[in-house]
Amino acid sequence: MSKTYRTLLMLGSCLASATATTALFIAAATLIGTYTFLDIAIGSVWFFTISFIVSMPLLLPRLKRKLGG
Repeated sequence: MSKTYRTLLMLGSCLASATATTALFIAAATLIGTYTFLDIAIGSVWFFTISFIVSMPLLLPRLKRKLGG
């Protein structure tokens, strides 16, 4: 497996996990129903950014070992 492919796979995994947690945030905020669209939009951008920053150091070492990098 090439280094570029492994790097893209690891980045994609981090993006997928951040997107999934952001989707959960949007679903929860929508179900509660007391937030405006702007609140949910700003919150989801913030939540995605924080989730991506947190997922990188958590997922990258595991993925490197798993992919043999």
